[in-house]
Amino acid sequence: MKYPLYLNRISSTRLHAHFPDFPRVDLIGSSRAEIELNAQRVIEQAYDGGDQPICAPTSDTELRALRVDGSDGLWVFVDIDLARVSSTAVELRFNILDTLLDRVDAAATEHHMTRAAFFSRAAMHELEENRASRIAQTPSSPAKSFISILGENYDRRSSQP
Repeated sequence: MKYPLYLNRISSTRLHAHFPDFPRVDLIGSSRAEIELNAQRVIEQAYDGGDQPICAPTSDTELRALRVDGSDGLWVFVDIDLARVSSTAVELRFNILDTLLDRVDAAATEHHMTRAAFFSRAAMHELEENRASRIAQTPSSPAKSFISILGENYDRRSSQP
């Protein structure tokens, strides 16, 4: 599958590259060929066997919307064999306020990532925070634990048949 890769020169002999769809992957090399050659291996090391989601490639339309610092780089498409990378990520569709989506897009662009990668990282962050909070609270019963997951504003009467 062809994934977009943004290349830019960081010195007279070095290039830096990053994938908007793989935020944990940064590549440095002396040539485009070297970076493309190492891309598969680096993605496998970062994502194989993990619970990090692997997104579908960013579309051309989305790439045009991404603003990259410096803007003196080049977008290229690199073939990544996802059969060699195992992930348990699934596609998810949901509705969101357009104003919130604008803010998400701005933040994702700032961090050189796609919307999907941004939402995945936000969800992981929230789950880690929630887990840390639950551990600190150490509820005395499974029912209290479940209610703490739902939030403090949970109305017990709404769960009655």
